[in-house]
Amino acid sequence: MNLRALHLLVAVSCGTCTTIQVALAQNWTQTTAPSTHWAGLASSANGMKLFAVVGGGTGPGPIYTSVNGGTNWVPSSAPTLGWYAVACSADGAKVIATVPGDYKLYTSSDSGASWTTNSTPSYYLMSVACSADGINVIAAGTGNGIYHSSDSGVTWTFTNLSVGGTIYVASSADGVKLVAAGYPGQIWTSANSGTTWSKTPAPSARWRSVASSANGSTLVAAVESVPPSYTSGALYVSTDAGATWSNPYLLPYPYSARSVASSADGTRLIAAATGVYLSTNSGATWSFSPGAYGSCTSAACSADGAKLVVAGTLIWASQSILKPQLTLASAGTNLIVSWVVPSADFALHQNTDLGTTNWVEYPDPPILNLSKLRNEVSLRSPGGKGFYRLISRQ
Repeated sequence: MNLRALHLLVAVSCGTCTTIQVALAQNWTQTTAPSTHWAGLASSANGMKLFAVVGGGTGPGPIYTSVNGGTNWVPSSAPTLGWYAVACSADGAKVIATVPGDYKLYTSSDSGASWTTNSTPSYYLMSVACSADGINVIAAGTGNGIYHSSDSGVTWTFTNLSVGGTIYVASSADGVKLVAAGYPGQIWTSANSGTTWSKTPAPSARWRSVASSANGSTLVAAVESVPPSYTSGALYVSTDAGATWSNPYLLPYPYSARSVASSADGTRLIAAATGVYLSTNSGATWSFSPGAYGSCTSAACSADGAKLVVAGTLIWASQSILKPQLTLASAGTNLIVSWVVPSADFALHQNTDLGTTNWVEYPDPPILNLSKLRNEVSLRSPGGKGFYRLISRQ
């Protein structure tokens, strides 16, 4: 086993913590996915399971899946249709895909190996999102409002919000906080799974995509064109669940933003436009990410934001190894150490003496907290000083 680098160290002794952090560079690679019109992307929390749909109004196609982060792609057993949007659970087991122009939505509970047709009350579904466990699903169409399912898409309930036009939706990890953006229209949020909605102060515009952090606090939205000139697109960010929005980041003329995605903590954001734009500080600043990917229509990312995927006529992926932000919290007499689900393979190691090399892997495997998209380990008392570190196995 090649333990390449020490990424974070925590020393537990009288509440003292020390961190050592390392970050690596990022590059884009064209995946083996065929050249076609990719309409939507979805990623599991660790970025290994990916789903891509063909269609978007340009003709029918299959749903493709990858189980190795985009290295290899295969068409799933889903029928050849004019797909438009896709979403998946954190483990990539549950998948939901929409077909505009049909009163149907397709779901899979085995990572796309088999599919079930589900009738929906909306004719032209254009957007879909789900909770981390894949149980709570939100779907929206054109002029037909927003619908919610609490049984992975088997049955649906109208959420009492119909704003006209095309609606794009996103969900927090627990499925409680929702956000909806209209094309054209405004941005609305819900704090109760769609039972009630509140209009945010974001401007009325031609919104094309919206994404949410795991806790629903950080929202990023892409607008196709900014009034009054309507000549280029922009990116808006809210870090308070939509209560306020940043000044827009204007894309170069005449580019427009088509799709956005967010890491679990909302710090790393990705926008697909004519090219790819990235933010590593919750939208405070944005930078163009050089690559040969051309005009992009879809974006997705892993929970830690280190695995990025964009699609247009081709699918491109970028993998970097980022510093895991380790967090300590008390739980009775125990300490809980946690970190965002990583896209690289990390192991928690322990030692009782920092001056020795007697590091051993912690015996208890991490438990995934779906509401936060974090791995959690309950630390046993070391009987004195205890040191813990995350090590990349790659």
